[in-house]
Amino acid sequence: MNKSEISMFSLNVRGLIAVTKRRKLFTWLKHQNAKVILLQETHCTKVKLKQFTNSWHGKSVYGLTDSSHSRGVGVLFHPKLDIDIKDTHDKNDGRTVLINVSIERKQVIIVNVYAPNDINDRCKYFEELVTWVSEKAHNMEHVIVGGDFNCSLNMCDRSTRTHVEDNSRKVLNNMLNKLNIIDVWTGKDKPLSGDHFTWHDSVTKSRIDYFFVSKLAMLNTLDVSSKIVITDQIDKGLTDHKALILRMKIETPDKGPGYWKF
Repeated sequence: MNKSEISMFSLNVRGLIAVTKRRKLFTWLKHQNAKVILLQETHCTKVKLKQFTNSWHGKSVYGLTDSSHSRGVGVLFHPKLDIDIKDTHDKNDGRTVLINVSIERKQVIIVNVYAPNDINDRCKYFEELVTWVSEKAHNMEHVIVGGDFNCSLNMCDRSTRTHVEDNSRKVLNNMLNKLNIIDVWTGKDKPLSGDHFTWHDSVTKSRIDYFFVSKLAMLNTLDVSSKIVITDQIDKGLTDHKALILRMKIETPDKGPGYWKF
């Protein structure tokens, strides 16, 4: 029986059009030994797609935007990770991509999300996402939905009492119930001590970046944490988000399909 552990990262990068910034971020991710990486706000357009794919040595899938100043999502796979991409689906909104993929011979559905800033648009987006994911996913047993949801699930996910009347919070919770997925952080009983905040400005902090997984996939998670993207290789102004990190374990028999194990 072969055992392996993979780390999944989710990070809003606030644009990667600049070659130097893209190179620095990709170098940092390689140093973290990230196996699967969900990026939001890449600003990757059709014109820039080849530059983006050439910058990463592993396989990558991008949900393109029509603007070099907003939106865009991408999923990167470590060059040495054993994967077989079955198919990919782009919602054509610059906000959502879904991948049916085999990772170390285990079938997984990965959904990368960058939700709108406007509350009404966000509510509509979450409502539509339920049907779209259900239609595109090959199965709903091992689903991992990650990204920047631009809202907090609970009031304790904000350092100040702002956005109290954010109706999208209720719609997001309804989406989780309908897709039968759960918040990894609270599912692992991680303390809400301030380290769970993933975004900040000069006034407030909040948790708006999440990994949501199906209940079966939840049994296979080891830990979830956040990390500031500032090292000797990264400029301080790279992003106002922390990287969200999900660790999972896989046990793969010598022959036959693999399975995730807690």
